Amino acid sequence: MTTDDLVSVIIPVFNREKTIRAAVDSVLLQSHGNIEVLVVDDCSSDRTREVVEAIPDKRVRLIPREKNGGAGAARNAGIAAAKGDYIAFQDSDDLWLPGKLERQIEVFKEAPDKVGVVFGGKILYGRDSQHNYGMGKVAYAPPPVTTELYSFPRYADLLINNRVSMQTAMFKRSKINLEYWFDPRLRFDEDWEFTTRLARGTTIMEVLEPYVVAFISDDSISVHRKPRFSRATLAVLRNHRSELAGLTQQSALLRYRLGASLQRSGRPRLGRRFIFQACLLSPFQPKWWAKYLISFGVR
Repeated sequence: MTTDDLVSVIIPVFNREKTIRAAVDSVLLQSHGNIEVLVVDDCSSDRTREVVEAIPDKRVRLIPREKNGGAGAARNAGIAAAKGDYIAFQDSDDLWLPGKLERQIEVFKEAPDKVGVVFGGKILYGRDSQHNYGMGKVAYAPPPVTTELYSFPRYADLLINNRVSMQTAMFKRSKINLEYWFDPRLRFDEDWEFTTRLARGTTIMEVLEPYVVAFISDDSISVHRKPRFSRATLAVLRNHRSELAGLTQQSALLRYRLGASLQRSGRPRLGRRFIFQACLLSPFQPKWWAKYLISFGVR
């Protein structure tokens, strides 16, 4: 480990007075101690700010926002203030496992120079309306498979799967050449949209190790994503138009997902249009055709 490497850890937070201290402590207790912890408060209405201000560690800095803008905008505010050679993100209700930063820096040192991002898995616990992971039972997300490198043009999987969880990732700042990081217009799946743009010019390395313990509850963002998937999907379709022209199956699946989410959001006609586009691109999808016909009232 090189102790000179400064890591800027950015934690966007909104109304997490009960969990933010544990999330910050899991960062401060990392074996790699050369860090700055930038807690970006997105206009919390509870005691979140007071809890952060009471943390007795000079490495922690509170960045209050004047207007609520969502996790992406809060991360951007942290990035603008960051001084580190590396950027890492933590969620305000999750815990980093010991040694996360040290191990990821080691992976960067051992990896090809083109690698700009290293991410791993997370261990889930808790329950929401769809899943019950319990207290002693764990589930890996994403499931461990093998070490993978994602970069252009081999990034088709990232276009349809949100594999990179921000709290498991570390970014080498010198390798991130983007006009902007997170799209502040997106409140959901902004991390996925960001990853798809990043992969066009930066190699992303997936490793088997879990780096995070993530708590799942009914107020987790992921629980409420499905009806609001359309904005990020529209952005991906727009930003990757030329690449998707040669990726028929991925383009079809994105259009189907977009159409389905629009229908769930109360925009059936526009949703039907995208589902029809998906069916034309991938015609041997009986469930897609059925959904398209049902939208006309035909069963």
